[in-house]
Amino acid sequence: MSPGPAVSIVIVTYNSLGVIGSCLDALTRDGAPPDRTEVIVVDNLSTDDTVAVLREHHPWVRVIENDSNAGFSRAVNLAAAHASGRHLLLLNPDARISSEGVARLSRLLDSDPSIGAASPVLENEGEEVVILAAGHAPTMTRMFLHQSGLSRLGRRWSALEGHYLFAADVREGVRDVDWVSGGCLMVPREVWRRAGGLTDRWFMYAEDVEFCLRLRAAGLRVIVDAGERAHHALGGSSSGVEGSVNTAWIVNLFDLYGWRMARTGLQQQLWRGIVLAGMYGRLWWFRAAARRRHDPEAAAAQIRRFGIYASALRRAPLTRDREAFSRSL
Repeated sequence: MSPGPAVSIVIVTYNSLGVIGSCLDALTRDGAPPDRTEVIVVDNLSTDDTVAVLREHHPWVRVIENDSNAGFSRAVNLAAAHASGRHLLLLNPDARISSEGVARLSRLLDSDPSIGAASPVLENEGEEVVILAAGHAPTMTRMFLHQSGLSRLGRRWSALEGHYLFAADVREGVRDVDWVSGGCLMVPREVWRRAGGLTDRWFMYAEDVEFCLRLRAAGLRVIVDAGERAHHALGGSSSGVEGSVNTAWIVNLFDLYGWRMARTGLQQQLWRGIVLAGMYGRLWWFRAAARRRHDPEAAAAQIRRFGIYASALRRAPLTRDREAFSRSL
């Protein structure tokens, strides 16, 4: 009897026709499905031909069609319930990792049971990696260090690292962090089961941070493997929203802090004030750059973007429920 799959790759699609082919092709070798790997795609009621193309060109993929756009977390949890691999790999449809990279992460988890989640360095296509989608818990201190720019000194003094790490902070080997992006995240399936999967508190964004912090609170490690790279097409999984500014990440992070980390509403208000001060500082800098005519179009785009972020954070309501992280899964 052949062994079951080592890894179940979970992908959530929504109008992902333009990127899902590249994502799946990266996993194959000469067109053959990846060895000892199953791929489960949950489609959140796409209105394009994503499902039809999957069924015609990638028949080795298991496709589950949702009857609504249920959001990221619920779709991932649905796919995980159908998975049989020893490990789960959450993979965005606009991200690409090779089958060798998948196998490397799987071996890493097998080699050390203290690791609860592992991620490669996720590189944005067309950009030099500066800020990583990984780092420290969003405490007031870490958010202040990031928003003030002091976190740039973190490569010399680790105590000054912020919520996001810089690429220079993860140069080689394995680096322990508090959270990594759910865009390419591998978890032992037994750990996933004990943790209860992703929270469905939010439609999208911050659920990966909350999940990793839950693992850390229970004593498990969350790591970035600098020896492995995955590639991310910016905006590729958000077909049809080009030009829009998504504020869910900062609003949900604010709610996450209030729900899981703050002890009082005052602490959450202070967190908001620190982040807003940083955003207004960036707005001032971008406006000064525009006056100096150093790439005024880029400065104007940044002014618009951070203005929208700040406005959304100002309007976000305080979190009413509080639930500290448990020390066990």
